[in-house]
Amino acid sequence: MATGKSDAATAVAWCIACIAVGAAVVHAFPGAYVQDPALHFLRARWMWSHPWMLVDVWDRPLFTLVYAIPAALPGTGAPYLAAKISTIGITAVAAWLTWELARGYRLERPALVIPLMWLQPCVFLLCAETTPEPLFALMFALALVLYQRGRLVQSALSASLLILIRPEGIALAALWAWCTIRDARAGQTVGKRVATASALAVAPVVWWYLAAQITQDPWFIAHNWPPLSASWRSILTGGGVENPVRQWAEIVGVVLAVPFAVGSVGSLWQRRLGMPLAAVLTVAIAHLVVGGAGIFGWAPIPSAFVCVAPAIAVLTLAGWNALSATRAWVPTGARRGVGWAVATVVLVVSLVGDVLVLDSQPSARDWRPISTMTRWFSDHPRPIRRLIWSSAYADVLFGHDPMESALTYGDRDRVVTLLSGSPSGTLVEWDADIGPSWYHLTGDEIEHLGYITLQRTAASERGIIPAWVEATPGIAGLRRLTGLDQPLSVRAQAFWLLYRP
Repeated sequence: MATGKSDAATAVAWCIACIAVGAAVVHAFPGAYVQDPALHFLRARWMWSHPWMLVDVWDRPLFTLVYAIPAALPGTGAPYLAAKISTIGITAVAAWLTWELARGYRLERPALVIPLMWLQPCVFLLCAETTPEPLFALMFALALVLYQRGRLVQSALSASLLILIRPEGIALAALWAWCTIRDARAGQTVGKRVATASALAVAPVVWWYLAAQITQDPWFIAHNWPPLSASWRSILTGGGVENPVRQWAEIVGVVLAVPFAVGSVGSLWQRRLGMPLAAVLTVAIAHLVVGGAGIFGWAPIPSAFVCVAPAIAVLTLAGWNALSATRAWVPTGARRGVGWAVATVVLVVSLVGDVLVLDSQPSARDWRPISTMTRWFSDHPRPIRRLIWSSAYADVLFGHDPMESALTYGDRDRVVTLLSGSPSGTLVEWDADIGPSWYHLTGDEIEHLGYITLQRTAASERGIIPAWVEATPGIAGLRRLTGLDQPLSVRAQAFWLLYRP
């Protein structure tokens, strides 16, 4: 095993490398894989004008509070960039805490846990996005490290904050309560252990109190909780059940699935790494049992496992070490070289798979044409009294209050009413994807509501990966295993900029 100083230096080097990769992702992919990151950013930016956004369920209170700082920077595009860079920093801190966790478990090669966390496909996808999952991973890793070191009250307080970041925090709080009450370090009597576990209620109580004070509704959190997408009867009878196992490649990675499986089995067999394994299983079971009801929102299933990425990385490292111990048949003088060669191949293939996943997100390519349209408008300005948009990118770049565009999802009549009743000086940004699919309205139809078209742009953009890479042997198979059945397609889009004179 490496010495403490040498392994710390290796961990620092891995963190710097991962931060550099994250910065490259920001530069190459300025957009987002879906609308949610831009929407979360807008809520954080305008929380100061609309305090209820701080306690809104979907806006994620702790995320909104943390990201309100970089989002408050002056300008339009600069705050969004600062928020994305903040996520890189948050992910790096989560990775560093995961290294601390691996050291606490006395695992060999603890610094390797940093790329093993960062190269999980969904972690790589979200490492530079303005979404709450990386912040959840940071607080989760902190809670695990504190629990490991016997600081159970502080650990429970950290775990209580998870509920303010994503609903999976509720399931993990139940796990924390169970483990704390059974842990002799929490006190000699059951009463003392329960008192220690009660720290898990601190953050939710503060959330409830602030919500009641800000909104004057003591049941605001319950009233504000997103509606279920399926009935409980349907879920209990097997209809609409979420199955995280089907998306294993997006959660742990194609190549890293083997060491993760070995590490998980070894944890059960050796009765070691119980807390990390229990956390991963808790999230998996929670989504399997109630996820189909929509209780965790509409985010893709794999993104939920970013929340427990530190635990997945620790289990993967344990499996990696177990597999490395099988090199006895390799000549002694060649073992080090073989080990480096295998590690290099595994990490490079993982990185290639992650880039394929990132580059295959079509909506991320809308940023550039919308940015071009925004610059065109700045060169041909008109007074704006209200901004209405279908793509959140437009509001990020124009910098208007998102509540000006209070569109109702799936309700065409209300959207038409809003557009028809908007005052002179209303600017509308619309696209040919989200506009019709979310609001059942096209840009041409908006023109008939009393608007003139300032600009209409057709955009056709493929991913940044060159075509020859797609044709490289093995890439097609890697894409299929990662769940990307279709080859890299061209994103054909149309955008309207309409104005009410």
